[in-house]
Amino acid sequence: MINGVSDALRLAGQLSPVNQTIKPLAPQELTPALPQIALGQYRSVAFERWAKMTTAQHRISSAQVANQAIGALQMLLRQMLKQIPTAIAQQNEAQTQLAVLREQLCQLNPSYLGIPLLDYQLNLRIQQRRSAKRRFRLRAINLLSSKSREEQLTFHIPTANGPEIICVRLSAHATEAELLIQLNKALQPIGITIEFGKDNQAELSCDDALWQLMTGSITMSGQGQRLPAGDARQIQLDELQQWQDPYEWDLHTIEGLNQTRLKIQKTQRKLELQQRQTREQLRQLQHMLRQQPALPDETVLIRLHNQLHQGPFNTQLSALLAQANLGRNQASDLLK
Repeated sequence: MINGVSDALRLAGQLSPVNQTIKPLAPQELTPALPQIALGQYRSVAFERWAKMTTAQHRISSAQVANQAIGALQMLLRQMLKQIPTAIAQQNEAQTQLAVLREQLCQLNPSYLGIPLLDYQLNLRIQQRRSAKRRFRLRAINLLSSKSREEQLTFHIPTANGPEIICVRLSAHATEAELLIQLNKALQPIGITIEFGKDNQAELSCDDALWQLMTGSITMSGQGQRLPAGDARQIQLDELQQWQDPYEWDLHTIEGLNQTRLKIQKTQRKLELQQRQTREQLRQLQHMLRQQPALPDETVLIRLHNQLHQGPFNTQLSALLAQANLGRNQASDLLK
């Protein structure tokens, strides 16, 4: 920008080329220079402090929302416990009320900034905790049984960005372990993992978001013994529910209701523990925000001000204005 101003003035005939020599200072004129202050360092420190405070405030807000959700969950669980003795007496109205309360429990979906804070097993997902996986099997298809001929299976998996088509080639006479490796290599990139389950049957797992998209079935086609060549087929998925999932709780039989009572009590203890952890996190974060950030020494701030004031751009512009005999307004016009 300085060269542009010089060129404009030279064309106007108001400024001749500047050729100045700097007279070296005598030894007695030299003064010990203070070390330069790294301006970027102060900018980095200020930005880091701002980022930490912003992150802490978001964590406080999410923990507060999570605490409110735990309170709502505990209230619903207490209501369910009150209904169980009446339901054990085989009163249909009480069993219906239990089913309604369970549905309310499962539909409770607190979130902060669009991020869910609770998974389907009633676990809080603060502090980057991952959601519990959904486990399931393919109905009527054994993926890990060895076959005498090479086969190809095609999975049509729904995703948030549209359906994904995954083709897997299964080797002839492959062992169960080899088939497991081949299937996982193809399916893990889209979030599906296969493991050995009971009786060496294939058990699949995926995130809750993908499970909701599959809605209980996936489309498959094949060329082989598992799925003969032809049109694609809808393969039903059988979910393998855990006791932490309220939908697994039996609300109809006497034995099932007694087991449900124990599961509710275990869930209450789990939520109480999570609530204590969340409150402790809140206390620590609020203490951190109340701390006064350390300020630089006053002498350092004065040196920083002088360093900025005597910068090369400021010096060059002052010298240019003096040599050109221009006022500030005229220089501003040239800079436009």
